[in-house]
Amino acid sequence: PTSVLYHWEGLLAQFLPEISVYCHYGHHRKIENFSGQDLFLTSYGTLRTDIQKIKKLNFEVAIFDEMQSAKNKHSQIHKSLKALKARMKLGLTGTPIENDLTELKALFDILLPSFFPSDEQFKQMFIATQERPDYGKRSQLLKQLINPFILRRRKSEVLQDLPEKIE
Repeated sequence: PTSVLYHWEGLLAQFLPEISVYCHYGHHRKIENFSGQDLFLTSYGTLRTDIQKIKKLNFEVAIFDEMQSAKNKHSQIHKSLKALKARMKLGLTGTPIENDLTELKALFDILLPSFFPSDEQFKQMFIATQERPDYGKRSQLLKQLINPFILRRRKSEVLQDLPEKIE
C-alpha cells in the first residue's frame, strides 16, 4: 500500500544500504528508470495503473506487503499481482482471511498458482462441507495443506510488553 511505501524505503536504506532501490511512484515515474537497480519498490495502486509495462519485467523475488489487498480474485490488484513475472512470490499479511476461505485461495492463487484445485472444486472440498459430517477431516486437511506456507507469530512472541487482549 502507498501508506507503507516510504516506510519500506527507509527500512531498506537502514538495513540494506548496499542495495540500490528504485521507487516507482509519483507523477514523474518512468519504468525506464529501473535500470541497474537491485530492487523495484511500488504501491498496489501504481502497479495496477502501470501493469502493462511492469509485467514485462522479470523479477527474482516479488514480495507483497499487506497482501490482503488482493484477496478479491476479481479485483485489478489481484489480476496485476498474478500477471507479474517472478521466480518466487512471497506474501505478507496479518489477515489472510477476513470473510471466507475463498480469500485464502485467492492469495494462494497468486503465490502458488497450481497449489489448490479449481474454484469449484475448492468450494466443494472445503467451503460447502460445513454441514457435512466429515467437515472436521476436511478442515484438518486444509490446515495441513497450508501449514508449511504460513509463518504465524503470536503477540507474546513479538512484543512482550503489550497488555493482554480485552474483549
